[in-house]
Amino acid sequence: MTTRDENPGDPGTRRAESEVVVAGEGRASSPDEARPTAATEESAVYRDVTVRVRSLLAAAFLPAGEKQVAGLVASYAAARPAIDGLFDVPEARYASPVLERRVSARPGERDEEPA
Repeated sequence: MTTRDENPGDPGTRRAESEVVVAGEGRASSPDEARPTAATEESAVYRDVTVRVRSLLAAAFLPAGEKQVAGLVASYAAARPAIDGLFDVPEARYASPVLERRVSARPGERDEEPA
């Protein structure tokens, strides 16, 4: 996701959201300085599950009552670490392994191998 222009004269250049302005210093920090540690990142991800669940419901245009949201929050909080564990494979050779293989739905076409 991007925020404001990095070069005001060049509207095609965008600044990454990780390049934030450091409060009180008036300068933009580099992506390395803004990158959270693993512990900070994990707590930020699971800090407010209610907001995440409500955002997912809103994005899918699904109405839900307070009891339903409470149940989904409990389910999400319980299931999310297990789902993340599926992608945390120590033997993986790449930082981002291919998660989706393109499969043909038409008879006679060959499936595409991951690149």
